[in-house]
Amino acid sequence: GFSVKSYQRWIDFRNQRKGKKKEFLKLHVSIETSECAVMSVRVTDGFRHESPQFEKLIEPLDVVDTLAGDSAYLSRKNCTLVEEKGGTPFFKPKCNVRNRSHGSFAWRKILKAYSKDKEAWLKRYHRRSLVESVFSTIKRRLGHWLFSVKKTLQRKELLMKIIAYNLLKVVELRAK
Repeated sequence: GFSVKSYQRWIDFRNQRKGKKKEFLKLHVSIETSECAVMSVRVTDGFRHESPQFEKLIEPLDVVDTLAGDSAYLSRKNCTLVEEKGGTPFFKPKCNVRNRSHGSFAWRKILKAYSKDKEAWLKRYHRRSLVESVFSTIKRRLGHWLFSVKKTLQRKELLMKIIAYNLLKVVELRAK
């Protein structure tokens, strides 16, 4: 998440407490793992779920080899979407997940592979940590604050940070 300067008021009805929470925007990205370049981007409000964003996130990608994602992206539909693109999904299963496929063979494959050899599966899943490195780099180099006041401008500011990050990656590659 990227913080903004405004606060959101909230009330805890059980304890009759009033307070403020910092607002933020969520950044969803897909990266190319060899160069850590951002390939596609989605920006949402801070409290929106990740899983529905996945379809539009991988839509511009032609072919996917292996796609590792956070457990928040885990769903039968998303597993099937990755398989349709020619890839292998690696979404870490949650503790309460069930093995019922409901027609998604990719779902069954991912859970079977996870339960069969968890250590080898986690080794391949570890590629997901590269996304966290990208987020860390963006926040360290370009800041984790959004200074715009309006929501639309905050989204544009965040997208400009992604463009700047990709340009920095191009400069690094040219220097090699």
